[in-house]
Amino acid sequence: MPKIFLSSQHDYVFGLGNSEFNNLCFEVENRKCVDRFGYFDFEELAKHYGRIPKCPKCGSSKPYKDGKDKNGYQRYRCKCGCRFNLLSNSIISSVKTTLPQWFSMIRLMSFNVPIDLIAEQINVHHNTALLMRRKLFETVNDWQNKIKLNGVVFIDEIYTFDSERPKNHFGKNQRGLTKDKCCIFLAIDQSKRMIMFLIGRGRPTSKKIKDALLPHLSEGTVTKIIHDGLRSHTKAIKKAGVKDEIHKSIVKDEETLKAMLLINSFCAWVQRYLSRFTGMDTEYLQDYLNWFVYLFRCKQQDETWPRDERILRHILLADVELKRNNLESKREKVRKIIKHKKGWKPKKKKTLCEK
Repeated sequence: MPKIFLSSQHDYVFGLGNSEFNNLCFEVENRKCVDRFGYFDFEELAKHYGRIPKCPKCGSSKPYKDGKDKNGYQRYRCKCGCRFNLLSNSIISSVKTTLPQWFSMIRLMSFNVPIDLIAEQINVHHNTALLMRRKLFETVNDWQNKIKLNGVVFIDEIYTFDSERPKNHFGKNQRGLTKDKCCIFLAIDQSKRMIMFLIGRGRPTSKKIKDALLPHLSEGTVTKIIHDGLRSHTKAIKKAGVKDEIHKSIVKDEETLKAMLLINSFCAWVQRYLSRFTGMDTEYLQDYLNWFVYLFRCKQQDETWPRDERILRHILLADVELKRNNLESKREKVRKIIKHKKGWKPKKKKTLCEK
């Protein structure tokens, strides 16, 4: 057997009790954050990144100091009478999880791992890890609104089953394109700037394609749009006033495959990404799409700005606060997009008391 060289701290570590060892592990994680960011506290790191205190009630950014809380953090008071701190109106507001836990969660989320693995690695409950992921998704909800496509643009759609629709487990499932499938519109240009939106069920109309595509086309810089010849594509492109190029998906010649290689690869990336989150609610599907686009952009610029640090800076500077009312309004918006058939309603989840 090979010799085991014990360090000088071996006897000390193995001589600790359970509570002392847990405290030591906690301080080790804090030390790692200090070595990487210079701080192990949310408030100090937010100051380092330049977060400005804003009133969560009126939005004023000119408050005056109003003492400190029991933890020693600076409190502020607005002219409207609202009292708050630096992290108010952020997803970190009033959280009990620590900075090392959030940083570990961000690293795991960047590899799109399941939520159970995240909960186990950062030592939190499954529901806590799920809430942390939804908070992170909330900060990138508006990320796609500022994306503009340039040059040659490729467009297509992919389809996925709705998790809330009743399924026939004993009969034959419908094959091909049906109205039970959610339609996701995708567009990407040669610089790999991309957009993805959930636009409804079944085959999309020209109005849905136009509403999803036209706001993201830069004026005068888009040379042509390449698509598979769908009728709704042609109508939407004519309204945009841009040249188009058609390559039928049923044709398998070498020229067509080369012309559609980028968009076909993009569709394959998204399908593999969504396959990791089987069973997710359709009401959160757009959140997963937003996260894919944001994360792809972060990975592209990883050399100039480290990915994990960029995501952490983004969530500390974002003026977003996730509340239960926001989740309920989001469900209503998604159901309007999906447009369920009349007479069918999703089953309400029973509470623990009802069970």
